[in-house]
Amino acid sequence: MASSLPTPWIIDEDEEDAAYCLSVADFFVSDVDRLAQDKLIACSDLAGDWTDSMRKYESNIRPCSGYLSFHRLIDVTFRTACVDYMAWASEIFDAENETLHLAVSCLDMYLSNTGGLDARRIFLASVTCLWVAMKHNEEVVELPSLESIGRVAAYWTRLRREEVLDMERDVLRAVRYQVWSPTRQAFLSRFLAAAGVGMAKEVFKAVENMAEYICEASLGCYEMLAFAPSKVAATAILLAKFIVVKWRVSWTATLETFTNYSSFQLKDCATALHRFLFQGEGVAQATVWRYSTEETDFAAKRLFPATLPADIFRIW
Repeated sequence: MASSLPTPWIIDEDEEDAAYCLSVADFFVSDVDRLAQDKLIACSDLAGDWTDSMRKYESNIRPCSGYLSFHRLIDVTFRTACVDYMAWASEIFDAENETLHLAVSCLDMYLSNTGGLDARRIFLASVTCLWVAMKHNEEVVELPSLESIGRVAAYWTRLRREEVLDMERDVLRAVRYQVWSPTRQAFLSRFLAAAGVGMAKEVFKAVENMAEYICEASLGCYEMLAFAPSKVAATAILLAKFIVVKWRVSWTATLETFTNYSSFQLKDCATALHRFLFQGEGVAQATVWRYSTEETDFAAKRLFPATLPADIFRIW
């Protein structure tokens, strides 16, 4: 019986540069992992399993999308202020993008498992979640001290060392010591490899910066908690390609295969995220500042269109 899998089609005679493609209907899917198999750091033979594992975890480790109803003394604006603090502190301490995403995720998980906290208590939790995320994710010999983190927090309110240590215990118990969770940044790093297929290096760099800006900006959008991290990451790439490259049909077969989302499946998330970015309210000012430099291709300064054309959600 003939195999149901299509025959691999090599489109370049040079094996070192060959793009391994699968002929599926009338479009090609580039095997991104095979293209990266000579790069040990890429772990290309494990990438697929890693992504599958992340997808399983994201369905089980998710904050409640309506947790603010448990905390009547704060609102969406205050949550945005907490995210802004964490973004500023991350920039000051030169933390990895993933650290900020972990910190916000940890805060959302903590607030999903508690209730009735006042503004000061929640801000204390945001400081603590950043501290926990840095200890978990940063590969440095010496982490910033609690005192230095407290000095940054002093622009908002004064915190005592003992308060942060007590809150650390509360946070870890509330999240059941599950500090790590699949973040938008983790999925974005994986999906960007698929986004760059067939794209000029300088264009891809601009798309990468824009996608990272959108992904980080989305942390301030409370509405995004309703969507899986992988879906927000995929949406960030869809919007980034449309804004930078200005292609109406910017979702490729390779992206659909590696993200597990068609462009049509991203429509609800893309519509909500585009509205948030176009209005500009709620985006952490630290994020805007970070992505307003030449190094990041001035991603935050690019103009977002008032509407999204229907073509970008076309089904292959």
